[in-house]
Amino acid sequence: DYERVMKLPYMHAVFSETLRVYPPVITFTGRRCIKKTTIGGKIRVPEGVNVVAPVHAVMWSEANYEKPRDFIPERFLGDNRKAIWSPTYLPFGIGHRNCVGAR
Repeated sequence: DYERVMKLPYMHAVFSETLRVYPPVITFTGRRCIKKTTIGGKIRVPEGVNVVAPVHAVMWSEANYEKPRDFIPERFLGDNRKAIWSPTYLPFGIGHRNCVGAR
């Protein structure tokens, strides 16, 4: 049952790493830009444009994870898990419209 699984931190880490390496979603549900904005000082997004982020690219980026193509469940254990910036781990999308199964 769920309570027992939550008492198995390494198993939980394996699940989390599996979802990072093989996310069940390819892209977020698109979001519409409600006002013109600039992302990272470089990318200009006009008002009304739909923006879609590739989940796989975010979770496989060396900017977000050390050795992103390696399967390393330990990155989700103890203090290592605290070092993961939450917007970079999004196997079910992000925000209030993410996958109901993630809740």
